[in-house]
Amino acid sequence: ATITTATACAASAEPFGNARQFEAIKRFRSQLALGETPLVGIGVQLADPTSTDALCDSSDFLWFDQEHTPLSPEMLKWHIMVAHGRGTPAIVRVPGPNVVGDGSRPWGTWIKHALDSNADGVVVPQ
Repeated sequence: ATITTATACAASAEPFGNARQFEAIKRFRSQLALGETPLVGIGVQLADPTSTDALCDSSDFLWFDQEHTPLSPEMLKWHIMVAHGRGTPAIVRVPGPNVVGDGSRPWGTWIKHALDSNADGVVVPQ
């Protein structure tokens, strides 16, 4: 008998699609709440989203720092899409209130971009 892709995916215990993203953040929050095991997060500073793909298997979450690295909102979106496709939560640190980047984006716009890109968490520096 031939097994179709849909049947194979349905038979798999591993979530796929959006379910993978939501399972990943639920698992991450549970681990944080337990506080028993240290979580390992890797900071991604490269613009190429293949770096995110390569790091997903080595980390409990990925950290994208827009305050200290020149990662554009457009590239951030691609990185987050790759992380979610691999089932890895994506946390974004936005620039602080005293940093306006290139001067064309008000501070709150960075937070909006991170949320619109579907970040699992946003860190706002002092």
